[in-house]
Amino acid sequence: MSTVIVITNLTDSSQHALEYACSLQQDAPGRIILFHFFSFLPGSPARELRWLY
Repeated sequence: MSTVIVITNLTDSSQHALEYACSLQQDAPGRIILFHFFSFLPGSPARELRWLY
């Protein structure tokens, strides 16, 4: 069993990377781990964080 980690920033390019990872796993059992990382600068206005809720 193989594991493929796909790091994403939710752009079109990362969507292509996920599709490629899925194609790698079609012929063999395995796992795909989707990882999305984001960070905020200290003092960011709350209105900029609204999309999280």
